[in-house]
Amino acid sequence: MRVLNELEHEGVVETYAMGGAMAMLFWDEAIATAAAQELDGVPFRVMRPEHLAALWLQAGGAKRRERVELLRQAGVVDESTLADLLTRHRVVA
Repeated sequence: MRVLNELEHEGVVETYAMGGAMAMLFWDEAIATAAAQELDGVPFRVMRPEHLAALWLQAGGAKRRERVELLRQAGVVDESTLADLLTRHRVVA
């Protein structure tokens, strides 16, 4: 995260958000709506669960669908927001 923050500060990347274990540099909406967090004094952003679920569904695969189901069971996914994302980004769930 420190390296990503330095890259952002130096203008190498405009902004980023963490999604799972990878920094998402390509989905503007996910980045724009990411929540600011801090860990051990290092600031970072985390994308909303709906965006993470949409990315997993877009990538496909049984394990990713299972992860989406776990988010749903945890009650952290706003289903109408997810449905809107899937429709607007033409993701087939």
